[in-house]
Amino acid sequence: MVTAAQRSLAQVGGAAAAEVALDVARGRLTARRRAAVPVSEWAAEHMRTEKGEHLDFERFPHMRQPMDDRAVEKGLMCGSQVGKTTVALADVYHFCDTNRVRVIYTMHTQTAVYDFSRTRAKPAIEASPHLAELLRGTIDSAEVKVFRHAEGGSSVVFFRGGQASSAAISEPADMLVHDEVDFSRPDILSLYKSRLAASVHGRRLCVGTPTIPGFGMAALWSESSQSEWMVRCPTCHDERPLTWPESIALDAPEPIYVCARGHELTRATICAGRWVDTVTEGRPTWRMYHFGRMLHPLWSAARVAAAFGEAEYTDFPELFFNQILGLPKSSGTLGITEEIMVRALVGFPALERSEQPTWAGCDQSNAEDRHRVLIGMDDADGGAAYVHMEVCGWDRLADLMHLFNIERLVIDALPETSKARELQKQFPGRVYLAYYPNMPMKKPTHEGIFTVDRKKNADLVNIDRTASLDVSARRVRAGQDSFCALPAELRKTLITEMCNMARGVETDAHGQPRAFWQNTGPDHFRHAHNYATVARALYQTWAQGPQYVSIPLDGGEREVTDEETGRTHVIRPGYIPMPEGVVGAPKPLDW
Repeated sequence: MVTAAQRSLAQVGGAAAAEVALDVARGRLTARRRAAVPVSEWAAEHMRTEKGEHLDFERFPHMRQPMDDRAVEKGLMCGSQVGKTTVALADVYHFCDTNRVRVIYTMHTQTAVYDFSRTRAKPAIEASPHLAELLRGTIDSAEVKVFRHAEGGSSVVFFRGGQASSAAISEPADMLVHDEVDFSRPDILSLYKSRLAASVHGRRLCVGTPTIPGFGMAALWSESSQSEWMVRCPTCHDERPLTWPESIALDAPEPIYVCARGHELTRATICAGRWVDTVTEGRPTWRMYHFGRMLHPLWSAARVAAAFGEAEYTDFPELFFNQILGLPKSSGTLGITEEIMVRALVGFPALERSEQPTWAGCDQSNAEDRHRVLIGMDDADGGAAYVHMEVCGWDRLADLMHLFNIERLVIDALPETSKARELQKQFPGRVYLAYYPNMPMKKPTHEGIFTVDRKKNADLVNIDRTASLDVSARRVRAGQDSFCALPAELRKTLITEMCNMARGVETDAHGQPRAFWQNTGPDHFRHAHNYATVARALYQTWAQGPQYVSIPLDGGEREVTDEETGRTHVIRPGYIPMPEGVVGAPKPLDW
């Protein structure tokens, strides 16, 4: 077997060749000459899997070019379990072995960092004599790996969780790697980018499984070269990437991969493909590669087809596109589109004041005078008519409370909680501070989407983010919510921000599918509308007045839930509780 070192020797001559030969005899190449070796060849010689095996580029030829590509901004948009992290680590380890650099490698959680270090990184490094020597002393460290060069000096890799601390963000770097971008903080790329300011390398690498269109990996893909693995049919010479379901003959006795004209594509034919940039005009910002499980040698056409029929992917087809195909996919049945919003903007005149009671939602902005407000009232058909919308500051918001006789306002509690509390004190019992709890909520008591909390001398609502956004989206899509006529600029802002959220599905820590909503741009009015939906439910409870429950006196104890507080009370007809200190057994009343 010809090693990478010997290939490097063949590329030089004369005295330089003799010097390289001496390095080879000593069992090493200098960092400068190792840099001349393609990453994939370096990885084939020096990297191992966590099982101690060599990387197999004969079966995974599509992984060579993404490794070897030294683009300053590079990305891999892939399915799950297809080797994307291996490609990223090969690039990082080679970069650190051949330069004196600092690399920050982020994962979506700190737990993921520790799990990766223990189950994948450590056994793979220990199985490689070269890496074990380079990283001696830091193999067991989960967060820091130090590459000590024989020629002197070192390189450092910092592994960080996606929830970046100020200390982590202050580290200077020559290369940033973001693993699973869609599951990290949405601002992860911008948070760390400034760390490259003083570097002559300034490299960025993003890898991950996409979730929804227009977000994370999918957003980067739209600005990239969009490189696809093209497979050429040996029969008709048609060349194109493997796609679902066009590239699989699902009606065959056993599904097979086929070209556009129906000729069979064997695994050998697929492996003989090549990378082609599908976007060449306009100088794309990112160099990105896409591959899913169809390129994996263990995933035959029959296995892909069978996966599509599994219950998990039948119930949640988005996961099939994300995990198997490496493509973004949203839950289109609940998304709000521009067409839907145009239909909802029926154009009745906006009100400037109202003597009738109203309800409203407000989403705070970081800018003091840019809060989004939606004010509504019930229409004749029982729907919600939004009669006034504007972008305003705190003083104007207080004026709107008076002008529109707002009986229930639900306002985002963050970021200016103190300002929101001041407004609440001005209008006691009418203003509710809204939170989206990070932890899973107990069963919400109001409309199945929120609970009211009055334990802290303040009216708070804890809102189930996904469930409430589902409900408010359904209302708009079903035509239950309508909007008044607006000035052109405000109308444009409303439509844009109402449409800037997409619904996707991910798997939680227990492997169970879980729906989520993710913004794909500014979404302030979308949340203001969501808060207004909650405010309407609160208003209707208030407007109905006290609710009386008839309890049969001969049916034993009953449980009654207070809809305002969510507390459950046990009612025992005929039983009078005995105060503490009173002697004697309680007696049932004689009805």
